[in-house]
Amino acid sequence: MTEDSISTTPPRQTRRRWWIVSAVVTLLLLILLPPYLTLNRYRHGIATSISRSLGRPVHLDGVGFRLLPTPAFTLTNFVVGEDPAFGYEPFMRSNTVTASLHISSLWRGRLEFATITLDEPSVNLVRNATGDWNIDSILLQAAQIRTAPTEQRSAGSVPRFPYIEASQARVNIKRGDEKLPFSLTDAKLALWLSQPETWHVRIEARPLRTDMNATDTGLLRIEGTFERASRLDAIPLQLSASWEKAQLGDVSHMLMGRDAGWRGAIDAEGSVTGRVGAAQIDAKLHLDDVRRADFVPERSLSLDVHCTATAVDNLHTFDAIHCALPVGNGFALADGTITGLRDEPKTDLKFTAQNVPVAELVEMARHASNRIAPDFSAEGSINGTFSYAPSAPAPVKAGHAAVAITPVWQASAALPVLTLHVPDVAGSITLTNLHLHTLAAAPAGKHHQAPSATSGAVLDPVEIDLGAPAPAMLDGVLHCNSFMLHLHGGVQAARLLALAHAVPQVGDDVEAALPGVSTEKDKAQVAPVYLDATALRTWDGLATEGSVGPLNHSSEIWSTNTAHKPKARHR
Repeated sequence: MTEDSISTTPPRQTRRRWWIVSAVVTLLLLILLPPYLTLNRYRHGIATSISRSLGRPVHLDGVGFRLLPTPAFTLTNFVVGEDPAFGYEPFMRSNTVTASLHISSLWRGRLEFATITLDEPSVNLVRNATGDWNIDSILLQAAQIRTAPTEQRSAGSVPRFPYIEASQARVNIKRGDEKLPFSLTDAKLALWLSQPETWHVRIEARPLRTDMNATDTGLLRIEGTFERASRLDAIPLQLSASWEKAQLGDVSHMLMGRDAGWRGAIDAEGSVTGRVGAAQIDAKLHLDDVRRADFVPERSLSLDVHCTATAVDNLHTFDAIHCALPVGNGFALADGTITGLRDEPKTDLKFTAQNVPVAELVEMARHASNRIAPDFSAEGSINGTFSYAPSAPAPVKAGHAAVAITPVWQASAALPVLTLHVPDVAGSITLTNLHLHTLAAAPAGKHHQAPSATSGAVLDPVEIDLGAPAPAMLDGVLHCNSFMLHLHGGVQAARLLALAHAVPQVGDDVEAALPGVSTEKDKAQVAPVYLDATALRTWDGLATEGSVGPLNHSSEIWSTNTAHKPKARHR
């Protein structure tokens, strides 16, 4: 036998025989099947079967049947009703559903679906006033229906669970009757029974906010398994999720309803393992090239956060939260709990700074503002704690209304030595024993009104060497969105202005507070002046009304060879 006589293609006679057999089988099916496929009869049976599996009423307008390429029913206007406890808008609607059959089930007299394909379905996920979700009862109902694994080859005593898939799906999120502006679009969904007691689920979708144009929100993927159980909290589950290639600006649009002014790429991944009633959560967040939207810094900034937690109460309470953000050789940590997600969420968190280098914080600040001098640097390490928790309820006397619980910040941080290297300043500027803390009630003074612990933290007076024979004193109050700094004492104009120019978010307009300093010659003067001034600013560097200016300055000049000094000012 020669090599030319060997061929992988069947002989012409064999191919012709296969075509004849296929044609005969197809003809027989076309002749024999129609009497058994009274579509109106099957419409009620299909709706009843799916309704029993989901525990929800099912409606469909029409049923068609196709024979090729595989036997399948085509359902039009397929609607799954809602549990009245979650509203009256349908749980799911799909204009077209294709339900393909296991061919052998046509002869057994019991329809068995192999694949159910939903085309562009719309699904409503609803959370009611008690914190329950409408999908909870569907999961429990499915657990009660005995089915065989989807990939089981031959029919058994119970029907095989079909492979359910959807393309171009939309998942809407509702709170009661209110449809929230969050949804998942272009979703691909798949569900099948991989083992006799285990379902496998796969979801791929794009998060979207419907009331604004935020399109670059990345791709969300969820895949995992959950098993049968008689109670929701006993359902074992193992899920993994990822969120890829999301842009920080569009994500802030989606979550906050506005552009927060930050840019960068977000990638996240996580897992949920355990039971619905008690599961372990592990998540990682990576932010790349983080910066403000209005400029591009010289260096890129990346942040990596790793969080773990225990979810209990059917994922409505998160205990043992622990998040870690490496910052140089130190860490920024967050620990605490989030409770009451069914009704009124309550947060109890403690943030800890462990040897966080100030140099790294300055570098981060350069990505928030392009106004910091490139050759300005700082040395030192911060240690401290910042907590956020509900305040203890006040005792309620008879005839008085109950006092609402309000969240309270508590802070305590220390920086033993802060060394600033400022351009055009000989040597360094050193601050020692910086201490930041909250007070139950900070007194109002002549120079500023210090807020209570619920709104800010107090910077205790600290010495700062600004070129005078004796150090000046710096104190202030820090808020979430703004800050106040109060400086009083002897300062050398050139030294103070160099520091102000290096960090203009703090130092803008400081010249207006310097007595008798207007010309370049005045600014370069060596003899110190006495200054008493306050700056009120937001963290983005914008001055608030009545921000920087002299409140009680003196025109007296200090010098190393003068014995006269201003009287001590009392705060």
